[in-house]
Amino acid sequence: MLNKCLDPHCKQIKNEQKPLAFLSPGQRGKLVQIDGGQKMRKRLEALGIRPGKEVCMKSAFFTRGPVVVSLDGRLIAIGRGQAQKIYVEKVRED
Repeated sequence: MLNKCLDPHCKQIKNEQKPLAFLSPGQRGKLVQIDGGQKMRKRLEALGIRPGKEVCMKSAFFTRGPVVVSLDGRLIAIGRGQAQKIYVEKVRED
């Protein structure tokens, strides 16, 4: 069994993790790692984006533009570059 990396400073990426930007609309994921600098982590933290939270992808264009996710009943737009540094584990749909 693999240990989950919940430390925002952790650089180890697990096979079952993928960048938030790669979720399809309607897919849900649990945030497990933010691979960015302190300024980026603080900005995302202010938006409520932190490891352990669950998000749902609402919309994203394949190669460019912002990513829109639902988090705690709010819609949040994140730049694609930042979304590629936020790693999630896909949540199984019941």
